Amino acid sequence: NSLMLLSKGLFRRTRPYVYNDNVSLNNKTNKHARTSFFSGHTSNAFASAVFLSTIFTYYHPDSKWKNIIWSTSLLGASTVGYLCFKAGEHYPTDILTGALIGSLAGYLVPYFHKPFRQNMKKKTADKFHGIKNHCPGLVIVSTILVSKNYFIMINGLDSVIG
Repeated sequence: NSLMLLSKGLFRRTRPYVYNDNVSLNNKTNKHARTSFFSGHTSNAFASAVFLSTIFTYYHPDSKWKNIIWSTSLLGASTVGYLCFKAGEHYPTDILTGALIGSLAGYLVPYFHKPFRQNMKKKTADKFHGIKNHCPGLVIVSTILVSKNYFIMINGLDSVIG
């Protein structure tokens, strides 16, 4: 989010709705009219979608649900980007940049924490002598995206999806 706020301040790109004759002069001249680049909603949506899907893939590499999780979460994130475009808030390049930066963040955070997670998994297995593998597991991976008019919550339950 700080990268998005920095870019909005540096680039001061005019939003598409400013060129719409049906938009009031007040809306065309407010401080948000020049903060188009890049889309924060799209960035957050893709960060959440890729983070959720990456974590699910790490925990369930052989799951038949893996492709469904990826495609559903990316479809939801893409819908956010489309709605930002349709509302006249962003240009396609704002949305594509937001999607790229969000996707990178959503992938890199779990990627860089993976060695730590694998190390902790081994220590836990050694400590409990594998007892955790015999208990019904419940792993909840939640991604919540809250922004203006969007609320998306996606849960992956280990005991249900297995």
